[in-house]
Amino acid sequence: MMKLLLITILLFCFQVVNSQTLDSVRYANGYIFYHEYGKGEPVLILSGGPGVSCEQEEDVAIKLSEKYHSILLEQRGTGRSIPIPFDTTTINLETAISDINLLLNHLSIDKINIVGHSWGGTLALAYATTYPEKVNSLVLIAPGWYKILSTDDSQIKTTAYNKNVRLGISDLNELHLLNAKVESENTSQSDLTEIRKINNMGFIYDKMNIDAYFEKIKKGTLNNQMHDLMFDNLIKINFDLSEKLRQFNKQITIICGRQDPLSFMTYEYKLLMPSVQINWIQKCGHYGMFEQPKEFYIYLFSALEIKN
Repeated sequence: MMKLLLITILLFCFQVVNSQTLDSVRYANGYIFYHEYGKGEPVLILSGGPGVSCEQEEDVAIKLSEKYHSILLEQRGTGRSIPIPFDTTTINLETAISDINLLLNHLSIDKINIVGHSWGGTLALAYATTYPEKVNSLVLIAPGWYKILSTDDSQIKTTAYNKNVRLGISDLNELHLLNAKVESENTSQSDLTEIRKINNMGFIYDKMNIDAYFEKIKKGTLNNQMHDLMFDNLIKINFDLSEKLRQFNKQITIICGRQDPLSFMTYEYKLLMPSVQINWIQKCGHYGMFEQPKEFYIYLFSALEIKN
């Protein structure tokens, strides 16, 4: 009887720590949805893409809820956060930044720690340089680009080249055929999933476990329309955070796999902001939380303990 009672108590504690609530904030064009886990100091988690479902970062949110109040945002144009109309007037960097502000005001959060993965890291920096007084610290996981210019897309090209060099000839040939189907508008959902899987082959170190990792990577729905609209806007506005980042004085920690095709960006950030703290993970690509979770979470929790 005592053993049964103990098991019941342990299960209850586990459920309390990892409990999740789903809520939303209304704005002029719809609702922004968000998930909350745990209690404590607030941490906002931003997923990548742009256009990737926040569900990809759910493991991170649950793990952080052991110590923090983790908040997982369904960015506008992903998940349930679909605006009306769904076009360049509602999907752009300005609205993405304003949505974060809207959410923090709704939750009465004066200062936030932000954890951003890939594009989520770019968005975190864009928000933090716009509202530095509202940011406590930033943790960038395999961060994306800080500039996307109509006249200079070298950061994007470098990422693509680094990804492609990690793919075999058969992968590249299949990717070429599938992309041709997309261009001809003769594609299926399974084709799009296969394109995503092949591309991620270049972002994962341990190819032997690609299927297991891809199950986590593809959680939720990738919204390609949101992805295209956001990139169109970034190019249109000549997105470039260089000068703002040089003047930014908040604590920034980067966690990056040494074998990530985007790892060169970590060096770029270090050159731009010498105070950036870097934690490298070996035998790891773009998804440290999946490929090397033990080392990844040691670095993540340590980074969140650093404050200005």
